[in-house]
Amino acid sequence: MKSIKTNQKLNNEGFTLIELLVSMAISGIVIVLIAALMTNGSLLFKTESEKIDVQNELQMVDTFITETIMEAKTLDIVEDSEGTLTLYTGIRGSGNELLAVPSEDGLKTTERIITYDPENFSMYITDKYIADIPKGYQISNYVRTFKVSIDDSCKTYRDEVPTGETEPVAVHKGYSNPIILNIDLVVGTEDRQKVETMRIVLRNKIDMVTVNGTEYNVE
Repeated sequence: MKSIKTNQKLNNEGFTLIELLVSMAISGIVIVLIAALMTNGSLLFKTESEKIDVQNELQMVDTFITETIMEAKTLDIVEDSEGTLTLYTGIRGSGNELLAVPSEDGLKTTERIITYDPENFSMYITDKYIADIPKGYQISNYVRTFKVSIDDSCKTYRDEVPTGETEPVAVHKGYSNPIILNIDLVVGTEDRQKVETMRIVLRNKIDMVTVNGTEYNVE
């Protein structure tokens, strides 16, 4: 018996040029999409990481400032022409060192001097002010803004008659306890910053505050 054979033509032509171009285009699109997803994911991770770092830095500086100011037994605010701000929370001696101040359990030294250097965005803590920039412990070098002012609600006034006038006017002469400080704080990098506005009430009753060399009695 003769076997019946069906002639089959083998398809050995392979891919056409158009098929190759289409597959390459699809592959290119897939690669671009994957690369975009990876890039976006990396940028998102970096952004979130920077946000967390700035938030942690702000929280650390915020806590330090709050604890220092709340426990202040005296207050001396000094800002020079270059914007360097020094906040003394203790009584200064002739060499700008902090002296012992009265407390319930005896005389204690308040070793808290905050100095902010706007040129380097740095905040320091020292127990003795050194000319120019303090060489004490650096709290942060990401402080973009640090401003301190006594709240207007603490101001006390006295009626005085100005020279050449007949009617008295209210003149700011001092402050009243408790002293309240307004703090404007900006922490972060040039690209990413956090802003904090604080209102801090001093726990201790104080007798005098000094602002840029001017002494004010506190009632």
